[in-house]
Amino acid sequence: MRRLLFFLLGALLPCFVSPVQGSEALALERRLASVFRDNNTKVVRIKAAYENGGENGQVSLRVGTGFFVSSDGLILANSSVTDGARRIWIEQGDSSFVAEMVGADAETNIALLKVTDQPKGSFEFIPVDEQAFPEIGTLLLSIGCALEFDPAPRLGLVSGRDSNFGERFFPTSYIRTTIPANPGEGGSPVLDLNGRLLGMIVASLPEVGASYVIPASAIGKVRDDLLLDGKVQYGWIGFEVESQMRGPDDSAGLIVTGLTPGGPAEAAGVEEGDRIIFINGETVPSINAMRHRFFLARVGQYLEFQLERGDEVVDLGIKVAARPSIAE
Repeated sequence: MRRLLFFLLGALLPCFVSPVQGSEALALERRLASVFRDNNTKVVRIKAAYENGGENGQVSLRVGTGFFVSSDGLILANSSVTDGARRIWIEQGDSSFVAEMVGADAETNIALLKVTDQPKGSFEFIPVDEQAFPEIGTLLLSIGCALEFDPAPRLGLVSGRDSNFGERFFPTSYIRTTIPANPGEGGSPVLDLNGRLLGMIVASLPEVGASYVIPASAIGKVRDDLLLDGKVQYGWIGFEVESQMRGPDDSAGLIVTGLTPGGPAEAAGVEEGDRIIFINGETVPSINAMRHRFFLARVGQYLEFQLERGDEVVDLGIKVAARPSIAE
């Protein structure tokens, strides 16, 4: 383990502006080893068997990573590994447990599983708590089960915050990292140097050796929705915005550029050209931040908007509705 971490640090440290040397390097090594040691037994390999059809009844296998989020055996994994499987089981060290699907969401690529053949309260788990988005350059540690290897650490950095990749839009803002997601590592938890869960790997960017991580706050919403309803409830208020510069100070702002007829925003009195100042008393500096705020909003919840309309300041409450289906 010590040699592995020294090798990883040797590859990573040249990325820093100020080289870490001597006792500081040893302290960082010990910190990373401690985070891995405290969490690696909470990470499991996911295996899902699928019927291929045909007369021979052939079965294929998908493999990924997951991690416990409760002591009674709830596990988060990628839905792309587990959705539609005939049988799911997990491997933890030398032990193997059958798991069942609680619910899955293809948009976020998250599945919630539950161990069915183990006494409740017997698992160590990683808490899912809301964390602020990490700054670009923050050092991260993922723990994943590549191929058939035991859970192992990977180091990386936060490299961006995106709500879309080209023409593909994400359900919320994702953390872009320099951690590659090799086969079997989808679903890996991503931790900070304090051992706190920052997110989970849900997509790979193999061309640049990177990955997308859904943040912990979004994971918490998905987990809760899957537990309560078996599906994720997506909120909607029915407007479009764009970022525009304004005034001599070139301050950025989100401007309403379109309204869905009959939607919650129009019904509440929002108008095209309104500039968003606050949502629930907090600034929303970017479209990425707004998309994340809306993702976390619950259907039926009221969001308090403060808008700038010409020389006026307008306060409006907008009730979050369920997102219409494509057919609607």
